[in-house]
Amino acid sequence: MRLAYVCLDPGVPVFGRKGCSVHCQEVIRAFRRRGFEVEVFAIRMGKDVPDDLRDVTTHQLIGRLDRDPAVREAMLIELNQTVGQRLHDSEPFDVIYERYSLWSDAAMEFAREQNVTGILEVNSPLIDEQRKYRQLIDESRARLISERCLRFAHTVVAVSDQVANQVCHTGDILSKTITVPNGVNCERFGAAEDMQSLNGGDNVVIGFVGTLKPWHGVSILLDAFARVHAENNNVSLSIVGGGPQQDALEAQLATCSDSVRHAVKWSGAIPHSEIPLAVSSFDMAVAPYPEIPSFYFSPLKILEYMASGKAVVASCIGQIPELVQHDVTGRLVSPGSSQELAEALLQPSNDRMARKRLGTAAKRFVQANHTWQSVVDRILTTASSSVAQCETV
Repeated sequence: MRLAYVCLDPGVPVFGRKGCSVHCQEVIRAFRRRGFEVEVFAIRMGKDVPDDLRDVTTHQLIGRLDRDPAVREAMLIELNQTVGQRLHDSEPFDVIYERYSLWSDAAMEFAREQNVTGILEVNSPLIDEQRKYRQLIDESRARLISERCLRFAHTVVAVSDQVANQVCHTGDILSKTITVPNGVNCERFGAAEDMQSLNGGDNVVIGFVGTLKPWHGVSILLDAFARVHAENNNVSLSIVGGGPQQDALEAQLATCSDSVRHAVKWSGAIPHSEIPLAVSSFDMAVAPYPEIPSFYFSPLKILEYMASGKAVVASCIGQIPELVQHDVTGRLVSPGSSQELAEALLQPSNDRMARKRLGTAAKRFVQANHTWQSVVDRILTTASSSVAQCETV
């Protein structure tokens, strides 16, 4: 069986270090474990190719893109016209699997025309994101291409119900859409729990992994940590990641007491391959999201924390309550509330057995429900059913 993995998003290097890159690599691994010969068609390949994926055949589809937004859009639209031919030159394929991107409908159209299974993975409402955070010149064209892509696909896979409702909102598209949350590599993160602890003495490490951007809520975490430290000075905070809020967060920390400042460690951004070891040094792990309208994420960090057997404290928003059951596989707090976050962290910080109970239950939950292999297996099962239904109509 041959599968074409298509990613025409210039912001997603397939073999990079971003969370989206990790997602690409894990999906490719899971398909290969099921016996598929995978070929990758992408705009950005990235330079951090894992050893176990070095033998994957790749097809880079374009060189450097222009920085001018209008010219860039035109280049991507033109590229879309060539994708079908590139797939045709490399066929036959049994499955075309595409990561949803702006300006791309040719891969799903090719799958439909060649009567092979077309699966479209939708991770976010890209048109809304482009308009809000970047610049969108031809929105009507973007919507037209998006609608065509969704209609051409046999099966649409959304990572959350929120994504499905925002992107796949028409009845005929929703009828062929399934929600499959992200997964985790339990072999990598499960092993991390057994690594030698990096903590010393009675010190309890509260940890965060992620980019330092406003929607990750690290400013809320710093405020909560100062409250916790005032009650228990045996806690420390490990922040793993870098980003545009670094200076503002350091300025916020500078207003705290000396003891709080000395208890916070900044590790900066690290390769994803090093994150299991970093998480293994935590006693508790936090995802302190603020209140965000239409929160659509399927957070990788929470699954990685859970697979590592850590006590998780997370905001009760979006899909997160489906992953973290309060006081069973973790603790939930109101998004944006540093007071609630501090209270949720304080009790487990004083109770090793409570942390162990939550972490053990979390690990069992993701092992049973959220491995990358189970994600891909569910997609394949649904896609096979969808194709069979199409053929009988």
